[in-house]
Amino acid sequence: MNTIRDTLSKLTGTRCACILLCISLLALAATGCAEAGFGGADAANEAGAPLDNSTGGSGVGQSGAQDFGRFRSIIEAGEIPAPNTLDVVGFFNEHKFELPDPDCGENVCVHGMFGVWGNMINGANCTLTMLGFNTPINAKDFERPPLNMAIAVDTSGSMGGDPINAVRIGLLAMIEKLHPKDQITLVTYASDAKVAFVSNAETDPDRTQLQDLINSLEARGGTNIYDGLRVALEEVEASKSEELQNRVILLSDGEATEGLTNNERIINLGESYAEQGVGITTIGVGKDFDIELMRRLSESGSGNFYFVEDLFSVEEIFVVEADTFLVPVAEDVEIEFDVAKGYRFRAAYGTRTWEGDADGATIAIPGLFIASRESVDDIDPGGGRRGGGGAILFEVVPTSDQTELAEVGAGEPIGQIRMTYRQPGTGNMVTQETTVLNQLEPGETPDEGAFDNSMVEKAFVALNIYVGFKLATERYAAGAPVQALSVLVPLAEQVEEWLEANEDIDIASDLETLDALIALLEAEAPGQPIPAPPEPWPRGD
Repeated sequence: MNTIRDTLSKLTGTRCACILLCISLLALAATGCAEAGFGGADAANEAGAPLDNSTGGSGVGQSGAQDFGRFRSIIEAGEIPAPNTLDVVGFFNEHKFELPDPDCGENVCVHGMFGVWGNMINGANCTLTMLGFNTPINAKDFERPPLNMAIAVDTSGSMGGDPINAVRIGLLAMIEKLHPKDQITLVTYASDAKVAFVSNAETDPDRTQLQDLINSLEARGGTNIYDGLRVALEEVEASKSEELQNRVILLSDGEATEGLTNNERIINLGESYAEQGVGITTIGVGKDFDIELMRRLSESGSGNFYFVEDLFSVEEIFVVEADTFLVPVAEDVEIEFDVAKGYRFRAAYGTRTWEGDADGATIAIPGLFIASRESVDDIDPGGGRRGGGGAILFEVVPTSDQTELAEVGAGEPIGQIRMTYRQPGTGNMVTQETTVLNQLEPGETPDEGAFDNSMVEKAFVALNIYVGFKLATERYAAGAPVQALSVLVPLAEQVEEWLEANEDIDIASDLETLDALIALLEAEAPGQPIPAPPEPWPRGD
């Protein structure tokens, strides 16, 4: 592999700039911090400086995919994944970004940090500004409200064997996390759906009946996802209360084969209940479930989407969901990004719900949830890295209008971010505004690179890896495996060199996936010369 990488030593390119909004906050305050700039005057002088003894506060992730396990598992099975299996929200949710101490004196603190370096695909210069939000409140001290939750379990014939066994393990682990006041409705669905049991302090105080039912789950019949979702939503709606966390967990290993099978109708069903305050979390088991359906249901239902990779991950997912992700700490989140003079907006990463033009972008997120990972090294026993807190990246480039550029100097804004959200259970709206500054000239990038701290540098690396995966799978899908290698080979080499100087579990795991995908692509195009890498971030207005 190194021989191939050596053929790509000539790196050329243009400039880009990215603003990264790291969703790492616990949004419980009625008011946010005062407007914050990004970093001090000497911030760029200490490239890659560690965060010393920073606690980083508690992080929060957005609703939607919580991992990119489906993409990774396809590669581990010896296949090359399609581009749509790479979920941008799930990818960044597997990366923990620790932030400076939340010492602003408020429940929510805003941090702006700057970094610049050549990108890791073709060496083109790229400027990165990272915005982070966190809180001094310890996530362990957070007490969730009682649950009014229905779990809809797919018991169709395809769930037989390992899948149904994995679900039993996960559900039993979740039961151990239940509170006495929680009400849990178990719905099973195959060709049709039924309420198997309602467990609460009166009907099942020690949860033994629920445990017995879970242990007796059997798999047979077709897959009527619409009916399973409908019955679960109706059960939660019947007991809905503002004092309870009203939520459905839908689990499936396949596509809808019976009943109403139109995905748009199923999604519309979920959306109609989500508008009434019933959230939806989805869990896909195996490799044959409808990933688009499960992902879109979670996004529209202010919930989360997980991929169950193995027996370890199923237990991790159910426990994490019971502990943290069931309870949103901010809802109806809207983010507006307005670029400043001298820059143009190009794209957003880390979210699937953005719209934009050259002047900026808007993002709508149904909910934010407490992230389970407390540090970069905090991973589950099975290696799961879910619950990192995620990130949203705004990609901008300096304008090619030289007259406009001449009017913008160092220390002036790149853009302004305005975020509003509703506090769950109160209806109170919170607004925060942050102006992001660039201490350098637009497009200026020191040859050696400079980062305010190690987390900005990590965000830069994670962005490059995501873009590399996306470009490579798109090129392979178009029938060009050699072009895919031209993206990944130089990227993997740069990531490997970065890891020699920077120990990080998240990036090391990404490199393993990068190398595995390169090996599969090399087998598709043995001995073929690899062209120069593409420009991942072309300049233009």
